[in-house]
Amino acid sequence: MKDYQHFLLSHAAGHINHTLETLGLTPKITPEAFIKKYEGRKHRYATQATNADGCSVIFYARLHNNEDARHKFIQDVYMLDKLSHSRYALARYVPAVYAHSIRKNHEWFVRENLKQPAVGNVYKEKTNFTQHDVLRFVHLFHALQTLPKFPQHQFERRDANFFLQISEGNLRQVKSLFPPSERAQIISHLHAEYQTIQSFTTHLVHGDCHPGNILMDKRHLYLIDWETTQRNLRTTDIGYFYLSLSGQPKFRRELLQSFSRHISWKKRFHQLFPLSALFFALNHLYTLSLHPVEKLSIKEKRSITHFAQAVVKTAIKGYTALERL
Repeated sequence: MKDYQHFLLSHAAGHINHTLETLGLTPKITPEAFIKKYEGRKHRYATQATNADGCSVIFYARLHNNEDARHKFIQDVYMLDKLSHSRYALARYVPAVYAHSIRKNHEWFVRENLKQPAVGNVYKEKTNFTQHDVLRFVHLFHALQTLPKFPQHQFERRDANFFLQISEGNLRQVKSLFPPSERAQIISHLHAEYQTIQSFTTHLVHGDCHPGNILMDKRHLYLIDWETTQRNLRTTDIGYFYLSLSGQPKFRRELLQSFSRHISWKKRFHQLFPLSALFFALNHLYTLSLHPVEKLSIKEKRSITHFAQAVVKTAIKGYTALERL
């Protein structure tokens, strides 16, 4: 037995094949081939599939046998199913869900197959955004502020204790990038903002809003993978996306300026956005330091690292300094 098999649900491939057959779907990659390809690293099976009418869809099924994987899978199904209803402002930004099951150990769903490519990966945009795209993304981030008030208990809250623990841990791991005086200043700033973070980590956010989860063409913009929906600072999503814009300073400045102009909570945005940017900048620096990153050249990795360093140093100075970066 392969070492990774113990991570998987019992007879996962067989159950998934049975579900595909029942649904009349022909997968582009079989469960067995998918599991072998990724050696059990993926917590869910995902494939393009064709139904009996020749229509293309995307099929997902849970693979990993743990409660975290189950929770994430069910949360993705729940959010897509709810948000795809037309009464929500976000309906235009999410794919339609055609069918799903959350029966324990046999969770799966079928969604619309979107043809739009992702605009980048976790660390970097790969699309040259235009002035027109500024407003498109502003509208997306405005819509994300209108997430419905679903039962709060089912969403993890990333409070100030989580924020500080992760940020300080990441800073320790990349301490060679900052002299001792700067590290002390960053830690002091984080602790000074503890009460602010604790008071405002209550907003429902997507939580994983990087370019790899944003699909776009000239007409449409979609946000996928809602499995980490959480309660956090309401600037979380735009803060995460901002960290991917190392190569487009004009676009990121115009995005912040335009978003800020069109909201009623401008003062709070200026207070919270630097905190979200700081959190994700430290997270990027840590993950970039671990090992070679797929789909990033050495030059790209160096550029992203320098930008994230600059964000950390600038974020503690406040919003105005960050907007000018």
